[in-house]
Amino acid sequence: MVVNGAHQLVILDDFIPYDMVSNRPAFCKRITNNIWPLLLEKAWAKINGSYEDTISGSSSEALKFLVLYPVNYIKTCDSTEKIESIWDEIENASYFEYMVTCSTNDSDDSTEKTKDDESGIVLNHCYSITGNYEVKTPPGKLEKLLKISNPWNKQEYKGKWSDLDDSWTSDLKTEVDYDSKLPGEFYVDFETF
Repeated sequence: MVVNGAHQLVILDDFIPYDMVSNRPAFCKRITNNIWPLLLEKAWAKINGSYEDTISGSSSEALKFLVLYPVNYIKTCDSTEKIESIWDEIENASYFEYMVTCSTNDSDDSTEKTKDDESGIVLNHCYSITGNYEVKTPPGKLEKLLKISNPWNKQEYKGKWSDLDDSWTSDLKTEVDYDSKLPGEFYVDFETF
């Protein structure tokens, strides 16, 4: 692994924390046949001292430790100019097939927590951006959509462009490689996410 820009050997045992109730790994919950996410997460926990010490960290922090490439962290704000700049960054990253993540903030406001619980967006949580699309929706309005993946594979998104939203047409689904069977993967309007 790369730790703070230098290669470091991280030795792992083959014990993965397991949740007996869900019958799945306790932490890395993405449904996949790959074992590397479990091992990478275990190595990250070992570097930090424990799994508990990795909770609520930012993905940019982890990536700075683990890869030899520059990591760009962008904090969003309400400025339209800043939002357009962020969309351009995402398009550029997508073109070059860079890894792109995003995260939500925590909130002390119970109203905000309730709103997020209703939408299915987890507070203080990291997501992967697996696609970005500019699509024309009836009646010709341009929409910017992000395809987001929740590594937990649970708490389905329920807002605009969710699996149950009636904005989807068969043409739009084809244009964005829509697959409602993928748990934890969803589309959101870029400007409202």
